[in-house]
Amino acid sequence: MVFHWHLPGMYIVKNKERSMLYLFRKINQTIMINDDIQIQIMGVEEDNFLIGIKAPRHVVVHRQEVYERNKSITERIRLVVNKSVPLNGE
Repeated sequence: MVFHWHLPGMYIVKNKERSMLYLFRKINQTIMINDDIQIQIMGVEEDNFLIGIKAPRHVVVHRQEVYERNKSITERIRLVVNKSVPLNGE
C-alpha cells in the first residue's frame, strides 16, 4: 500500500487492486461529488460517525450491508423468474 500526498488534508492510497481517496474532514465540513451530491460529517460519538447525504432523488444511497442484501435478493428473484433455481431454494 502506498500513500501519496495530493493536497492538504487529502491522500490517495494505492495498492494492487485499486486506488482510494482519503479525506480528512471535521464536524460540519462537506465533501462534494460532482455538482449535486454533498456528504457532510454531522457528528462523531466514540467510533460512530453521523453522516448527512444530500443527493438528487434519482441517486440511490444505502449503507453497504443494505446494498449487498438488496443485491442478493434481486439476484435470487432473477434466478427464480428465469427458473434457474426453484422458489424454495432446493
